[in-house]
Formats: sequence, C-alpha cells, structure tokens
Amino acid sequence: MQAEIPDELIDLLERLSEGDLDEIGRGQLADMLRAKPELRTVVKEHFLMSRALSQLERDESHFAGKTAAHVAKIATESEFGFAKKVTGKIVRRRITKAFAAAAVV
Repeated sequence: MQAEIPDELIDLLERLSEGDLDEIGRGQLADMLRAKPELRTVVKEHFLMSRALSQLERDESHFAGKTAAHVAKIATESEFGFAKKVTGKIVRRRITKAFAAAAVV
C-alpha cells in the first residue's frame, strides 16, 4: 500500500515545479524527504509524470486544433457520409487488388 501523500508535500512540489519555491520551502521539502524517505519515490514518480506530460504536450501541440477541425468537417457531412467514405475506400482497395492479381495472371 502506498504511503499517504501529505498536502504539504503536494504544495511544495507544485511551487517547486512552478519556480515559486523559496529557500525556506526548499529546506522544508528537503527536511520532509529526509524524515520520510518513502516519499522520495512519490517525488520521483511526480517528476517522471510531469516530464512525460510535458513531452506529450510538445509532441501533440496541434492535436486539439486538428481534432476540432476534423470533428467540424464530419459534422457537416450527411448522416451516412463517413460510412460511405469508408465503404468507398474498401471497395477501391479490393478492386485495385483484384486488378493487380489479374495483371499477374
């Protein structure tokens, strides 16, 4: 079972991440981690998750815009517009494969 995370630790980590943790706060954080070494794992996991989320945000910076544009485009289609497009792609691929097979024979 994971140790309970003190609210004070959460506050200190947030302030540290935002660059707002002064020397007194840094001392409090260091003292807390010395007193309860099991919290070091919590801090490590926090920064690993923060780094991963930051990387994802950079990698997917245009994700929301692209997704919104796609949703808006689909919203203007008829009720079965999307299904017709998918069916059309499948049929075209099957025809292409059939022609390719016929050309080989």
